[in-house]
Amino acid sequence: MNRRGRFVFVRVCLCLFVSHLLSFPVQAGSENDYFRALVKKPIATKEDLARVVARFKGYRGPASGDVAPELQYLLDHGVQFRKNAMRVIREPVTKADAVLLFLNAMDAAADQRGVMGRLFPRSLRFAARDGKAQRLLPADSYIREYLSGAELLAMLGRAIEQREKKR
Repeated sequence: MNRRGRFVFVRVCLCLFVSHLLSFPVQAGSENDYFRALVKKPIATKEDLARVVARFKGYRGPASGDVAPELQYLLDHGVQFRKNAMRVIREPVTKADAVLLFLNAMDAAADQRGVMGRLFPRSLRFAARDGKAQRLLPADSYIREYLSGAELLAMLGRAIEQREKKR
């Protein structure tokens, strides 16, 4: 293998190693420790999203360990998410995935979504448009961008503000 081939091989191995490290969920002792660790996380996973949305809906269980109780809590409270959630739980979360789950959790499927969002309630494209209209997402963001932990917590804050305005 020549020098360029070794360089490419090392870069690919390094990228795979770093992406493997980033895919581990945040583990912490208390809920505050969990949120502190989540703020520092460069790329949030779908597990982090499920935990944050469950807290938004009122879940008060532990923030570490298995995510199944949070997912069951969301199902029990009528929040729709994809059926393959347990298989892709360690994948990075995109902005469109996060907005779709937050819109479902905010009970915004009927009253605040646009016409196309109501026609296609599971469409990531229209969920992102509705999220931008409700200011859950910045106007210049793309739906396929990965979400950092700090951005996920900022989205949680904006969703709480929207919920307080409704009351």
